[in-house]
Amino acid sequence: MSSTTITPVFAPRHSDGVLNRLRRTIRARFVAQRTRAALLKLTPRELEDVGLAPSDIDRVARRVAGI
Repeated sequence: MSSTTITPVFAPRHSDGVLNRLRRTIRARFVAQRTRAALLKLTPRELEDVGLAPSDIDRVARRVAGI
């Protein structure tokens, strides 16, 4: 006797569901937004002390959030 496994046609290909991806996306955008807000509070001199220019803020916020 042989055993046969039947996979439903609509089974997700990955264990990562749509809701988990949505949750991660929302969380990443929230982290980016908070990082950007924190960096915007710094003066240009303070940004320079950490090696950033005001024009770097958006790029750094996205990188921190993994976007």
